Amino acid sequence: MKKVILIFVLMSCCVFGQKTNISVLESEIYYNNRSGKHQLSQAKLLNLLDEKKLSKRDEVKLNYLMAATFRSINDYGSSIKYLKRAMQLADQIQNHDSLKINIQAEMAFAYFDDNKYGESEKLMIEIRAKKYQNLDENSKAYIIMQQGYIDFLAKKFDAAEKNYYVALSILKKISQCNQPAVLVKMMELQGTKKNFNLVDHLYSQCIKIADSCKILKYEVYATEEIREIYQHANNKEKVFQYTKTLDSLNLLFNREKKLADMHIQNEEFLENKTEKQEEISLFTIIISSIVVVILICLGFYFWQRSKIEQDEKLKMQKELEVLKEELRIFSQAQISKNPEKEEILNTANLNRKQKEILDLIAGGFTNKEIADKLSLTEATIKYHIRNIYVALDIKNRKDMLKKFSNK
Repeated sequence: MKKVILIFVLMSCCVFGQKTNISVLESEIYYNNRSGKHQLSQAKLLNLLDEKKLSKRDEVKLNYLMAATFRSINDYGSSIKYLKRAMQLADQIQNHDSLKINIQAEMAFAYFDDNKYGESEKLMIEIRAKKYQNLDENSKAYIIMQQGYIDFLAKKFDAAEKNYYVALSILKKISQCNQPAVLVKMMELQGTKKNFNLVDHLYSQCIKIADSCKILKYEVYATEEIREIYQHANNKEKVFQYTKTLDSLNLLFNREKKLADMHIQNEEFLENKTEKQEEISLFTIIISSIVVVILICLGFYFWQRSKIEQDEKLKMQKELEVLKEELRIFSQAQISKNPEKEEILNTANLNRKQKEILDLIAGGFTNKEIADKLSLTEATIKYHIRNIYVALDIKNRKDMLKKFSNK
């Protein structure tokens, strides 16, 4: 039986003690996005974001990956929203420079892809000023490529080509599957320079890499670009050829439908999260109200009980005072009948003050009461009483009262 319990505990620890491996998850999300399985990535990330025991660092990474997922399907508005959320969370973490620069880079990519080159360039300048510190090589290559495109827009073709080749050389070493991102920009540059043979060669390279890496998005991207190049060149035959190719690819990619479905899924997640928060808030209010009522009831009960106990105590004190007074009067009456009283009081062994104290003791008064009556301290009364005991050869108050009552 003990073995069974031990096995159950170990299995429970394995099932419930698992933590999300972010590096493994990151590879899985990038693979899904490249394969066009964006909804699968989104569903996985939304479920993880709904977990309550996420660390701040993991929450940053999940928002970052969600942004990358939306960017991969060209929804740059949603991508920026998740990146801003990631940046807010990163600001709450100590030593967050590595997280922050990667979020900045992803934001620069999203603004760039959305043709907001001014916003993108501001972020790229910040990243370059930090000398790409803590930025992975893949992102560094993309930043350099984007700078090349900004040079291209400014008609600085030589500078653009130089940056493209630097970015391409980095990607060849660390991420060959991402080379089409640079190759398509190089196609546009060569198209502007009317080098159409080089355009066709670069396009073939893109398709070959995208096919081998199974990245449908790059095939669509390269085909859209080459069709546009030949539209500008008024080559109708090539435009028709690549339009047919693009139609076939879009049937596979089905970007618009996926994007709409992702938005629906995202809205449902946000609504469910809001509903859960409202339910939790309502539950918290109900529980808090119950606790407050219980505390009020307990407080009233203990106050009532304390009041009853206090009343009983006061009543008992009054009864004791009455009884004490009755005993004193009785004791005084008994002592006054005793013929030995005058003899004891008039003995030569006692002085006037001691006789006065002894008479009050016989009357049933306490030390404190005697002290108050004679305007003396209680310590002085005790001193006189000790001397009285010695003078009368008695041990205590009880012997003294017996002597007075002749018992």
